[in-house]
Amino acid sequence: LGWGAATLAIVLLQSGAEEVACRGYLLHALARWRGAAAALVGSSVIFGLLHGLNPGVTPAALANTALVGLLLGLIRLRGTLWAAIGFHAAWNFLMGFVLAQPVSGVRWPGLLATAAEGSPALTGGEFGLEASLPLAALIALAIAGLLIRPGHARALARLEAESRGEECGPGTS
Repeated sequence: LGWGAATLAIVLLQSGAEEVACRGYLLHALARWRGAAAALVGSSVIFGLLHGLNPGVTPAALANTALVGLLLGLIRLRGTLWAAIGFHAAWNFLMGFVLAQPVSGVRWPGLLATAAEGSPALTGGEFGLEASLPLAALIALAIAGLLIRPGHARALARLEAESRGEECGPGTS
């Protein structure tokens, strides 16, 4: 339990730092510069590229990591930065500590000794599930689900207003 608590603390710090940088600062800075939709895409691409030096990285890994960045951006847009941090940390903790799978190419000791065998297109290879085609499909479905939910345009407008330092009026918070 001691190792699990320490791992959770590290995962929260690491995931929190990435989210504060990409969905806290960068998303707002890009929204101020180019608008909310461009900010979502731009911060997602940068998030993907930030993982470009990780072990086992492939073009699929970069593309999927950017897709995850878009999903996290939409989670942030529809909720709070804490929601994005929680989702990011939960994924990393589950994959890394519980299942002992690579997280963005980084392996660490985990509770279960699981092994992903087979085609890298299906398993993600050395980078982990984050580089797999099945996960890309699931991420795309989650993104589509968030995009078709009512209130998406209002959430984009709120991001643009927040990035300019404006107060959000009734019905936009």
